[in-house]
Amino acid sequence: MTIENFKAIERETIEFGDTGITLIEGRNESGKTSVFDAFRLLINTKSKSKPRALKESVRVGADSPITISAEMTIGGERIRYTKIYLTKAETRLEFLSPVKSALRDDEAHDYVLAKLEDSANIKLWEKLSLRQDQESTQLHSVDEISSLKQALDSEAGDTLSAADDSLFLRVKAEREQYLGKSGAPIGELRKLHDEVAERTAEYDAARMAAAELEGDVDKLAESAAKWTEKQRMIDERKSALVVAEEKASVLAHAKRAHEEFAQRSQLARAKLDNAEHTRDRRRELAEAVEASRGSLQKTGAASEQATEEEDAAKTALATATEAHESAESKARDAARKVSDARRRVEVVEVRRELESRKRRRERVEELTNRVNDLNAQKRLIKADDSYVEQLRSARSAMREADAGLKAGSSLVSIEGVGEAVIDGDTVDAAKGWSAYAENPVHVEIGEVTVSVVPPKNAAEAKSRFDDARVALDALLADRDYDSIDDVESDLKTLAGLETAIAESSGQRESALGENTAEENRERISDLEAKLAELSEGSDPGDSLDDDDASGDAKTQLAEAEADLEVANSALAGAAGIVNQARVRDAEARSKAASHRESLAELRDAHHKAEKALKEARDSASDETLETAFETAKKSVDDLAEEGEKITATLAEAQREAQLNDLDTTQQSLKRHQQVLDDLIRKYNELEAHIKVKSEQGIATKKDEAEIALREAQQRCDSMQARANAADLLLSTLDTHRQQLISRYSAPLRERLVRYGKLVFGADFDVSLDEHLVVKERKLDGTTVSFEHLSGGAKEQFGLLTRLVCAELVGDATVPIFLDDTMGFTDPQRRQAMAAVLTEAGKKSQVIILTCDEARFDAIGDAAQHSMS
Repeated sequence: MTIENFKAIERETIEFGDTGITLIEGRNESGKTSVFDAFRLLINTKSKSKPRALKESVRVGADSPITISAEMTIGGERIRYTKIYLTKAETRLEFLSPVKSALRDDEAHDYVLAKLEDSANIKLWEKLSLRQDQESTQLHSVDEISSLKQALDSEAGDTLSAADDSLFLRVKAEREQYLGKSGAPIGELRKLHDEVAERTAEYDAARMAAAELEGDVDKLAESAAKWTEKQRMIDERKSALVVAEEKASVLAHAKRAHEEFAQRSQLARAKLDNAEHTRDRRRELAEAVEASRGSLQKTGAASEQATEEEDAAKTALATATEAHESAESKARDAARKVSDARRRVEVVEVRRELESRKRRRERVEELTNRVNDLNAQKRLIKADDSYVEQLRSARSAMREADAGLKAGSSLVSIEGVGEAVIDGDTVDAAKGWSAYAENPVHVEIGEVTVSVVPPKNAAEAKSRFDDARVALDALLADRDYDSIDDVESDLKTLAGLETAIAESSGQRESALGENTAEENRERISDLEAKLAELSEGSDPGDSLDDDDASGDAKTQLAEAEADLEVANSALAGAAGIVNQARVRDAEARSKAASHRESLAELRDAHHKAEKALKEARDSASDETLETAFETAKKSVDDLAEEGEKITATLAEAQREAQLNDLDTTQQSLKRHQQVLDDLIRKYNELEAHIKVKSEQGIATKKDEAEIALREAQQRCDSMQARANAADLLLSTLDTHRQQLISRYSAPLRERLVRYGKLVFGADFDVSLDEHLVVKERKLDGTTVSFEHLSGGAKEQFGLLTRLVCAELVGDATVPIFLDDTMGFTDPQRRQAMAAVLTEAGKKSQVIILTCDEARFDAIGDAAQHSMS
């Protein structure tokens, strides 16, 4: 088949065998599926058709029309069938064997379709092909394919599929008039059942209406009895209301009397409280005057004692201050001596550090000069590690090229007695001669000429060797070296220099210590300035350079520090005494001032208390206040006896009123009246309802409904008996029919099981439905419906079913297109599926389209085509 400008295909020619497997491999969007689509287009669509999908199928950017051509064998004829679509649309049919006149356009199209229908069965081809975008791999409606039905009939040994089903279909039609698939009534039978249900409901309603009427009559009598009882209760409530109104009047009178008593009792209690408060305030005022007099006397004595303590504290403070001033003078003299001694010691230490740092500076400068000299020598050496590594790599490459030259060249060796002429040069064989020949060599020995022809790659090996040698010489010349040995010698010298530089640098860093050279120079300058500062004002005759002078200075410093410590201790003691004296003086002065202030306050308070007491007694004497208190107390006691009587009267009235509560009685009467009104209303409504029902003839309706129900039930039972008979007969016929179908589907199932055992295992079995569709799989004792199988297992069933159908049809088979299958199949089952495909390819033409060749690498002999 040749395809041009169709979808992703620019031009592709594919050759297929009459049988066997053709594996078409290519990346995604390379046009694999388009091969299948092109074949369908060639068979089914006329060249002059112009559907929108056809226009969209032209390869993007193509200027030429879609062209599809195929050579195929149909019904013993070898033909070449070509169609050109869209621009210059035409159809050509050429007969290659046996040869006859060609056909064109619709005549050619109709001829090929008719041939395919007669010999290959287009419907079978469509069923057996499996596209990558196909939603389900399950093979449905295979029993409708004529060629497959004929093959199954032949395998079964008779024409089971053509057996007369007329009786079965008539019985089935009869049953389907009355019963559904589940056995539930339908059609007229369902209407009769509905009518029976409706008549039953009408009868039940009429029966219930009659019973309801009888119940309403009973309710009417019961309602009349309730009416009478409720009227009696209302009369009792009215009598209780009269009594409750009398008790409520008595309670109101008792409450008014109690409120008047409460007002008189509150006024008397207020008078008593006022008299008691006035008497108690007079007593408190007299007691305050006596208390202030005693406090005044005590505070006066304490103030005199505090004044004496204040004078004594002043004297002690003056004495302590004088002693402190003497100790302070001695401490200043001792501190001055310590300062002088410390200066002399510091001068000695500064001179020593200055000399040490100058010696260190000289050492650092010496080592710095040495490092600079070594670095200058190092810069004169041109080799380095990177350069040496490049040289070694180049030498290694030259050695490899030399080894390749020797391996790819012919060794020519001359030994023995006499002379030989090699390419025109005479050689003494006694001295021996040998060389690797990368070019042909001619050796003349007497009248014999021997030609040594090296292998074809000898010149190439020689070229690689020359290139490697030139690269090595170029690297040596780049830095003026004669050999790698000279470079390595300089590299050893360089290593020695680097070691010496590292040692000198380490010594320099050690000499510097933790400081840098700049920090050391700054420290020397600081020390010289400090030494000049310390030397100012010192005695020029003092010798502080030797160790004896340093020792004397430190001895003097120690003695001065000891004297200073004694003086400071004495000063601290004197300061402590002064501080204590100051504290006692301040406390004494504060205490004396506080006592004097308190004494003045007490005198003022005592004077005010005496004045207030005198004014109060001038207003009312103590006897007058006592008399007023006793009079008020007696009035309160008298009212208490009267209050007990009034309270008792009120309590009795409240008890009587509570027993005969007016509001409760009124509410109870109102509630009973409402209930009575509701009873009267319901009685009248029920009486009217009974009257209406009596006029409707409910009893007569019940009898009529019962008769109608009996008639409907008889008609329903009759039709139900006919439906049951049809159902039983259909079940019997279906059992016999299933036995025939089992024999009819056995060839397909047997082959499917045979192939399935190769893939799933020896315990594999399968069951088909009456339309030859896989219904369930049995494996390792477990039965699983097709719908619940994994995606991989469904995919494998789809392939197996198609291969089995192709095998059954035999000579009438068609190409099986399998587009990107086994994507869900694990490697182990791919191996088994490969064996099945290989076996099927012996009888059928199987065309596999895939983007992953590894899925089918276990297939045996397969023609292979890669998409361009």
